[in-house]
Amino acid sequence: MRNLTTRKAVVCTTAWLACCALLFFGERVHLFPADKLVPTKLFHNLTGSPNCSFEHWVEIKVGANDKFALVAEDVCNYLTTTVVGFSSMNPVLQRLQILSLIRQKFANVWRTFWKRELASTTVLVVIATKDRPALLHLVLEHLFACTSSTKVIVLYEASEQTHANAYQRVFIDFPLVTAWDRTQNGGYFSSLLKVAQQQVTNVVVCSDDTVFIRNVDLKVHGLTQRLLAGTGFRVTTQFRISYPLPSNSPPILAHVVIENLPDLYLTDCTRDNTPHLCYDRHIDGPLYLRSHLLAEWPSLPNPDHPGEFEGRWIGAKLSYDVLDFTLFPAEQVLFNAGGSQSTVRAENFVASSQEKNAADRVRSSAKVLDGCKLFLMDNDVQSNHDTHRSSTFGWKCPTS
Repeated sequence: MRNLTTRKAVVCTTAWLACCALLFFGERVHLFPADKLVPTKLFHNLTGSPNCSFEHWVEIKVGANDKFALVAEDVCNYLTTTVVGFSSMNPVLQRLQILSLIRQKFANVWRTFWKRELASTTVLVVIATKDRPALLHLVLEHLFACTSSTKVIVLYEASEQTHANAYQRVFIDFPLVTAWDRTQNGGYFSSLLKVAQQQVTNVVVCSDDTVFIRNVDLKVHGLTQRLLAGTGFRVTTQFRISYPLPSNSPPILAHVVIENLPDLYLTDCTRDNTPHLCYDRHIDGPLYLRSHLLAEWPSLPNPDHPGEFEGRWIGAKLSYDVLDFTLFPAEQVLFNAGGSQSTVRAENFVASSQEKNAADRVRSSAKVLDGCKLFLMDNDVQSNHDTHRSSTFGWKCPTS
């Protein structure tokens, strides 16, 4: 009983010290996201140096190997506080609690921090496509209409000159897009590895039938992901979730409120690749931290095509020795417009005919060269979709 009482006292005292530290430093606190490197030379115990005039760190440990650092200017006491009062929570919930406390106690500092770090958050959208310039045009049209992303790389491959010419026509319509011929970059997987070397904080991985159907601020989601992820655990943001959730879905751990985002929820998908929520290593538009891709992609066997890549990636997830969490919004943001081709309407030369044989694909690319564009029917845009669902497309062509 005495040990239990002592342990409770330690918990209460430590949590009290943490709160006092936050209150004491007041408006002089500066925040840094977890994915930024902390200069180790600043981690010195300077107690007994009353005339020091440089920055010292107050850090709150939010995981066994991870810290969320608060910086206090011109304070000579170096204090490291382990928030053992949160020890029963997983590390993402711990971080949510700490961020919530900071937002409440230091509103002005939080706003300054958020604005600065949002400006340093850069999101890259990478889209893989082969012989489907018409669908790529549709995907890009929806992407730029629904997001504020300005950095987009398309990894394209053309097996016929008609496709190559049609792709160039698409790229003229979207001058902000960077086009990489993946045959000139070692193939699909080698091109992806090169994408992961781009100097960005977050990456959205898409195929050429991943269609955005709702507005989404990718930078805000990217910064939220940066704040919640850390050493020893990873966070993926899924946008293609549809409702109602399947009965076998893992429980929702938290309603995430960090900044001006729509409803966002958190679930634990550690070593779980159950379809829907925890099938979170795929190419239908999830948001990842680039650092996590660098940790996972190089160890994968070299796949021949995107489908094989996705299968190997989601399979490898079961062996990752990290905690793995998934964020997802209450409304589906995008969906895969390919789906089961057997139920797609036959009129208007829709996606089903593009998919069935190479000759139809060539005719589709020829229509792009004639100035025609695919569009998604309104009823498909307005409705929620399952992970993969057939969709109705039409053509818009110039009047002769």
